[in-house]
Amino acid sequence: MSTLRKFAGQTMIYGLSTIIARLVNFILTPLFSRKLSTAVFGIFTTMYSYASLLNALLAFGMETTFFRYIQKKEDNKQAVYNNTFLIILAISLCFLLLVLLFKQEIAHFMNISDPDLSRYITYFALILVLDAIAVIPFAKIRADGRPLRYGMIKLFNIFIFVSSNLFFIVFIPWAIKTDLSIAPYFSTWYHPQWVGYVFLSNLIASAVTLLLMIPELLKLKLRFNGPLAREMFSYSFPILIANFSFIINENLDKVFLGQLLPDDIAETQVGIYGLSAKLAVFLSIFIQAFRLGAEPFFFSQAKEKNSGQTYAIIMDYFVIAMQ
Repeated sequence: MSTLRKFAGQTMIYGLSTIIARLVNFILTPLFSRKLSTAVFGIFTTMYSYASLLNALLAFGMETTFFRYIQKKEDNKQAVYNNTFLIILAISLCFLLLVLLFKQEIAHFMNISDPDLSRYITYFALILVLDAIAVIPFAKIRADGRPLRYGMIKLFNIFIFVSSNLFFIVFIPWAIKTDLSIAPYFSTWYHPQWVGYVFLSNLIASAVTLLLMIPELLKLKLRFNGPLAREMFSYSFPILIANFSFIINENLDKVFLGQLLPDDIAETQVGIYGLSAKLAVFLSIFIQAFRLGAEPFFFSQAKEKNSGQTYAIIMDYFVIAMQ
């Protein structure tokens, strides 16, 4: 029972940050719907749908692979940490280079009528790379059994994201409207109803989050183990396919909707659809919290004598909670 209590405690801490993150997005939705037009929110929905698909590709299943191999290679955990991080780093940098080289072509493919689309694409490329680089350091924190540090970093990420959005979307328009002393400065560059401020807020939050993980990054050694990497790729590739399939199922509807509808109504209808979809978040919150706690726990318990029984009990409670 002590093992189950430990799992439940860690899941609650992981779940808290997940719940707060999802609820913040839920709470911000009315703000975005009031401050941004429906068509502009359609751009928001489409961009984040593409980002969800690309997140899985950049992580390449290496998070789960990391948990598997630090248990399998207990005598060489540093090599596992180095390899998984360097693989994601290499994939992410190649991705960033390709996006920057072909962002005009990507903008044309996305079929969104916004003159700043190429700038949004740059923002998202940087967000995706920063988030991908943070995947393995976050996994190490979980593997080391430090849910409080994980939760605090995630909560700070949320705080930065929300604060930046309130600054750009609420405070600056209010300052200009009430003619504060700093209003003339804001008036020189501020663009009302510009959805890019939401993306810029996300970029700031991702950059600050990576800075908070400097202690984990300093533990890395830039040494690549080729034979181990080949073995890890064979393990991670099926995970990538599974993750990608799940995320496609979750997000491809919004991408297809924008492509299939007539150009004159596509962005508005995708915006309405995205706002409605954000209301259905509560079930996924519990699943995400469970996964964050279960992944490192299951691998750490794999060699225990009664691991199968422990997994069965946890699954029973999971199924009950999902009913």
